[in-house]
Amino acid sequence: MGKLKVLFPAFSLLFSLSSASADMAAPCNPVTDQLGFRRCSDVKGDVVKALDTRIREQVGDYYQGCDRDTAVETRDTGKVCENFELPVCSLTANSFTGPLGAGGVEEVENNHLGQACGQWTYLRAQFRPIIKRWRLKRVDSTISPDVSGEYGKREQGYFRGAGIQAMSCFMAEVKREVGNNSLKISSACLGMKSDADGLTAEFQALRDKFKESGMSADTVNCDEKASDPTASAVLGATAGNAAVDQLKVADRHQLRQAACYLKAARFALEDVYLRLAECEVFDRSERAAIKFEEDFMSAGSLREEIKNTCKPRIRAGNASEGERQINECFRSEYLSRFKKRVQDWWPSTSATCRGA
Repeated sequence: MGKLKVLFPAFSLLFSLSSASADMAAPCNPVTDQLGFRRCSDVKGDVVKALDTRIREQVGDYYQGCDRDTAVETRDTGKVCENFELPVCSLTANSFTGPLGAGGVEEVENNHLGQACGQWTYLRAQFRPIIKRWRLKRVDSTISPDVSGEYGKREQGYFRGAGIQAMSCFMAEVKREVGNNSLKISSACLGMKSDADGLTAEFQALRDKFKESGMSADTVNCDEKASDPTASAVLGATAGNAAVDQLKVADRHQLRQAACYLKAARFALEDVYLRLAECEVFDRSERAAIKFEEDFMSAGSLREEIKNTCKPRIRAGNASEGERQINECFRSEYLSRFKKRVQDWWPSTSATCRGA
């Protein structure tokens, strides 16, 4: 255990929680409400775009060996981050294995950053001829995996890359839920949802009081144009008007703090919803990655499984050639089998992601 868990340490204390969930709609309205929420199509579009940016930034940190707990500090200070060994190589192409919008690549020999995926485990072979009645009956072979030094880094890199595929799958799932205005909130993120529900209720109460105060129109002045009142469009000023100086002063007084605070609170709620979506991507990926590793280990060692498959295929007349053949077989079998397992769990299509 631990190869994938290290990518998601922020959730390491939450594994025992159930996956019970609740749905949450975005803080939006079907149409723009001057005092309420923004139009749903705008809010959901902004959330999806920002989610892409935030998750991609985190994945970029992982490719540099940084976990979530230290990534921000490292980014701010320029320190070298070594939370886990490199490389990270995803055998499956996804939205993170290439530049934004350019499509991903399968990271077999090198990842998309040009980092080598490391050396394979080397299988050492010993051959013992079995002779009966002065005749060669068969040749028994003993295969021993060598993971000393740099050997074995390739498979470890692929295993870490499986976590990247998990995040790609669950990010697509979360984005679909945001688009449908029904984000499923799992146990690990319920506390944040509870806070968001409380903030929403307070916002709506303040909005109702604000409407009663007669200051509804002031929200239109809370934007970047309000700091430059020379046009004075709200008050109907005309260029060259002798009273324009007085109108500039009046404009500044119109920017009532209450209206601006209400508008700021609305954007804060949208940011909380974005953070909930981000929480869901990481929590689901975390739980699924742990289950994937448990399933991988309980099903028996893939290395042993492949070794037993490859042994009967050796047709060499000497030990050196036999060793070359079994290593060639091992690498080919591992690539196809491990890639299939990852794709079965977290497909690149719109199918359901497994494990959360």
